[in-house]
Amino acid sequence: MDIGENSRDWAELLPQIVFELDKSGEVIFANREAFDTFGYTRAEFDEGLNALQMFVPEDRDRVTESIAQVFNEIDLGAVEFTALCKDGSTFPTEVYAAPIIQDGQTVCMRGFLLDISKRKQAEQALHQKEEYFRALIENSAEAIAIVDKDATVRYHGPSIQNVLGLKAEERIGKSVFDIVHPDDMSKTTEALTELVQNPGATIQGEIRVQHKDGSWRFLEITGHNLINNPAVKGIVANFRDITERKQAETALQDSEERYRSMAETAIEGIYQVDAAGDFIFVNDAYAKILGYSPNELLGKHHHIIIPDESIEDAVEITTATTSGQPHKGEFALKHRLGHLVPAYFSMVALECSGQEPGFTGIIHDITERKQAETALQDSEERYRSMAETAIEG
Repeated sequence: MDIGENSRDWAELLPQIVFELDKSGEVIFANREAFDTFGYTRAEFDEGLNALQMFVPEDRDRVTESIAQVFNEIDLGAVEFTALCKDGSTFPTEVYAAPIIQDGQTVCMRGFLLDISKRKQAEQALHQKEEYFRALIENSAEAIAIVDKDATVRYHGPSIQNVLGLKAEERIGKSVFDIVHPDDMSKTTEALTELVQNPGATIQGEIRVQHKDGSWRFLEITGHNLINNPAVKGIVANFRDITERKQAETALQDSEERYRSMAETAIEGIYQVDAAGDFIFVNDAYAKILGYSPNELLGKHHHIIIPDESIEDAVEITTATTSGQPHKGEFALKHRLGHLVPAYFSMVALECSGQEPGFTGIIHDITERKQAETALQDSEERYRSMAETAIEG
């Protein structure tokens, strides 16, 4: 059964684990990343692998329940489990899954499995750091320094060794600029000058600083001018390493670009609509199905492709969707030339940071299927008429 060979092709390129399961939990497809991560071979896959083998025993009842819920078209969102590799090693995961529907029937489920080890480690590290630094002043971070107005370091807390691999005494009496990245030198100088000229002021920024091992680390720095405070007589700088966050942001941006590229070249019509009802993304396939170019739809209200007589139904569907109820089904859309295009649609809420939700989804042009159904119905009517005439004769 073909459940999306094109999808499987691009799944092989993804850095995440992509899988497909049947109702019993048997693995019917897994991408290369899955084999590399779990340690199973293609031969073992051909012999038959069940999803339960991939999770620790104490999670297997939840896995079984989740599979049943997906096949019942229940949206589970992200579910966390502990994965079990062939060699016995484990790692925390976050699983996203959805049913694959053909001809109105759920034929299998497809999902992504993400290794969240780093996130869990980061959460644990953050908790430990919060406990460690709770006795520091409110605006302190992982490390603290006091700097004179000429940028000479007068004090460093011991935690600088955790951040930059340096002992505090190695930096005392040295200039801040000694370890600042050349490309960040200008903005660091400007920030320090501004801070020195404004007693009591606070300034924040991000710069790259050289670690003792020679690597460059991104630091988030908060500087507070306490030169006029007789107990301090300097600029207090609190800073923390945000290198991993920066790397994660870059990875996320790259990932979003990859997915956007896939969406733009997909054969299914893909669209996104904001809270105001305006198109903010349509791929070429979506626009082509309705006789437009993508640019002709972007910024337009989505009712441009809804027949007048169906506006009320469309509003009801979109309102329910943005309230958290995914929708799927058939709907006739209005082509640019005025005729109706029968389509199968699937849509979910589109969360936008700090804004009311919009919605996003896919459409599939089912014109040929509808024409075939009509032709079959007409044929049945003709044969029925002929049969009735023969009986009467």
